[in-house]
Amino acid sequence: MKKGLIFDLDGTLCDSTYFWNHLGEAYLKTVGIIDKDIDLECHDMSIEESSEYIKKKHNLDTTANFIRMEINCLIEEAYFKKLELKPGVLDFLEYMYAKKYKMIIATDTPKPLVLGLFKRYGIPHYFIDVITTIKVKKSKEYPDVYDYCLLRMGLDKRDVVVFEDNQRVINMLKDNGYDTIRVVDDPSEIDTSNALFTVDNFTDTRAYEIIDKLI
Repeated sequence: MKKGLIFDLDGTLCDSTYFWNHLGEAYLKTVGIIDKDIDLECHDMSIEESSEYIKKKHNLDTTANFIRMEINCLIEEAYFKKLELKPGVLDFLEYMYAKKYKMIIATDTPKPLVLGLFKRYGIPHYFIDVITTIKVKKSKEYPDVYDYCLLRMGLDKRDVVVFEDNQRVINMLKDNGYDTIRVVDDPSEIDTSNALFTVDNFTDTRAYEIIDKLI
């Protein structure tokens, strides 16, 4: 019987993938520069590395540290004011909260930003905690952030199901004994995951039916 739900945030609950995929482009627009290739070029870089790269590529008359701070301001504005939950998420969370499921977030996004988003919807109390990869000092290539969620929930792996959009993460979780439900973020992406189930979004009634089946 499942007692707890672990949720990824970005691409699963929050409609933020486009924002992250165009963050460098958005920053450059604020200084009057159009560069549609910058995010692909910076794809595997940290914000610090991206800031240095942007400065050098466009010969900007500022420091990489200032660029980093400006980018962080864009991120904060997005979570505190602009980004939205994906369709059906709020109803789903309300339903699961009413059913007394323990719920927790496992994410790369800093906790204050997550809470800023949730406060706009009045739902921080739905979740036991927000556990970040920053806190556990391991990326989602490893199970540490999910293992920490179990500790906070006081549950075992067999008691929980993880909602996640990233197929590499889903496959890692499967290898580490977690049950997962894949939430589709990019419909063009071929499903190569080892998820127990896949749902298109949280308006999909199967999301509710699957949980009932796992009880």
